[in-house]
Amino acid sequence: MTKPTSAVSASFRTRLLCLNLQIRPDTGPIAVRFPSEKAEVTVTFVPLEPVPSEIGYTMKATVLTKRAIPGRPGQDLQVLAEQRLPQGSRVEPSHLADPKVQRIYFESGCPPLDVLPPHLDALFTEVHAEHGAAARRTVQLLRWRYGFEVPTQPFALIAAEWSLDQETWQMMSTRGQGRVRVSLRDLGPSAIGRMSEVQRLLDTGCEMPVGHELLAEAEEYAFASLRSSLVLSLAALEVGFKGLVSNLVPAAAWLVAEAPSPPLEKMLRDYLPMLPKALEGKAGGRDTLTFTVLDEVRKAVRLRNDLVHTGKAKIDGRWLDSWLSLCRDLLYLFDFYQGHSWALRQIEGPPGHLAELIRQEDGPSG
Repeated sequence: MTKPTSAVSASFRTRLLCLNLQIRPDTGPIAVRFPSEKAEVTVTFVPLEPVPSEIGYTMKATVLTKRAIPGRPGQDLQVLAEQRLPQGSRVEPSHLADPKVQRIYFESGCPPLDVLPPHLDALFTEVHAEHGAAARRTVQLLRWRYGFEVPTQPFALIAAEWSLDQETWQMMSTRGQGRVRVSLRDLGPSAIGRMSEVQRLLDTGCEMPVGHELLAEAEEYAFASLRSSLVLSLAALEVGFKGLVSNLVPAAAWLVAEAPSPPLEKMLRDYLPMLPKALEGKAGGRDTLTFTVLDEVRKAVRLRNDLVHTGKAKIDGRWLDSWLSLCRDLLYLFDFYQGHSWALRQIEGPPGHLAELIRQEDGPSG
């Protein structure tokens, strides 16, 4: 009978660069815990000195995971730590027998994933995906909660590493290493409080709503393709409204997901006032969108339909900027209706701007 081997304790960390995402030097590191069933995951944000040729401060994010790795993967990590290829590596058998040849695989830090045994390939890939999701979701929650502007892929990878003792770190091969700029305002003197709020959202299982994520992509495309931006923005609004309906009327969730939807403008005009909202923007009656807002939705849908049916649509760039801002306001309004009281403060515009979005209907008759 084979004696079971004990699990190997391993740490994994991914260091990321956030360009133009600021934490002031006197704030110090800020850490949040990322919920995970498989491991203990933390995301730590550290202020850095400005990088030459870059605008503003830079910030580093480090995602750290501690895992118990049982069985063969744990044993092979110990072999890999000794700068040797484990048995089962996808190389010529003669390479495993020649120490000089094996060293070549470690010249760049770590053998490529397609060289390692499949179970190590799967482990490193899973860790890398989890770390990327943890960092991205944390920043997405900052965007959603505080209205910051951040790309959908906001990080540049510095290094992915692993260690058996948290002293000697070795490179971890990854796929899809890329460098993407991020533009996000200074978190300010209230950075710790803001991160505490993000921690609360993480602890309660919140994620950035899909509608907001789609709108972020639409805003990025606005610089390269007005047409793609328009299509994505309407998709964001439709997804956001369906999510609102599903959350406020759970019994309607299947119908919203499966049945053909009425036109967006009709749903916003006729169905939005009827929803049992968790919060109302105006007291005394039922919130409904203003005629000006509904006209803008109708115009956007018409342009999108022209584009889909004919391949052509005359989209004015200045109008699109205004439309994207309106979509953002509406998505935050949907968040407010679902009980997020802070969302109303994220609606852009001067005092009284809310009156340009919603008006008051008479309450339902008895």
